[in-house]
Amino acid sequence: MKVRTVYALSVLLILSAVMGGGGAGRVFQRIPELTCGSDFHIHSGDETLKMDVSFELTEGEGIITLNGKYFKQGKEIAPFWITKLVSYETNGMNLKLTKRKNSLSFSEETPMDVMRKYIATFFTDDTTQNYMIRVEKLEGTEKAWLFSSSRTPYFICTNE
Repeated sequence: MKVRTVYALSVLLILSAVMGGGGAGRVFQRIPELTCGSDFHIHSGDETLKMDVSFELTEGEGIITLNGKYFKQGKEIAPFWITKLVSYETNGMNLKLTKRKNSLSFSEETPMDVMRKYIATFFTDDTTQNYMIRVEKLEGTEKAWLFSSSRTPYFICTNE
């Protein structure tokens, strides 16, 4: 899979905000597949996270991987990777992720205190049960999706 580099449209990472929008009282269904990746940077003060995020979701189950480096004042402090095993369902453009048993793993050098400042707890601990995200297929493409909250686009995820 070749991943197109796309920088975040916001300082906030898709994973850092509680995604609103829908879900309550609606019927969710499985979608066959969502496989894509995106590269981006998150900047805040003198800290930077440079990472790739990949989604490998097939027939209701999958894995989400974050792989990158943490920088402070321009100096590389630590490489990191985080993986989260999930089950998933959709309702229109809403993607509901549900944690699986023993679903979180991360590298020893991952600075989890830093990750928790920028990334939602669903991806940094094993206690948060669900996470909602909005995924919209880009018109005229077969392999590109816009990930967002209900109002703010965060990044484009591609599979080429």
